[in-house]
This record gives sequence, C-alpha cells and structure tokens, in this order.
Amino acid sequence: MPQDPDDIEDANDDFPRVPTDLLEALMERFPNQCPSISTPERELWAAVGRAEVVTFLRGMHQRPPTR
Repeated sequence: MPQDPDDIEDANDDFPRVPTDLLEALMERFPNQCPSISTPERELWAAVGRAEVVTFLRGMHQRPPTR
C-alpha cells in the first residue's frame, strides 16, 4: 500500500534531503509502469517495491525545507 509522505512527515523530519539528480536517475531506472501479463509474480512484487521506494523518495524530495 503506498504511503502518503504527509502521513509520515513527523517520523521523517530528520530524513536527509533527496538530491534531484539521484531522484531523476532512480525514476528513469525504475519507472512506475504496468508489467506485461507474462511477468512472474515474484518479479511483479519486486517491481512494486522498487516503485514504492521511488515514490517515497519523490515525496521526501518535495517536502519544504525544515531547517
């Protein structure tokens, strides 16, 4: 289940800033796209996990600076 960065903001106040170039590279390498019908279930769940990490980092990147 995707986590909304706003819901976990308090727990991540000290999360380091996510550099734009890192985020862009991760978004390119691990795009959030629909798998083919023949994708094995194990690969499907791995892809979902990668996309969730990128989504989380994008949310952390978009936070306003707190310091």
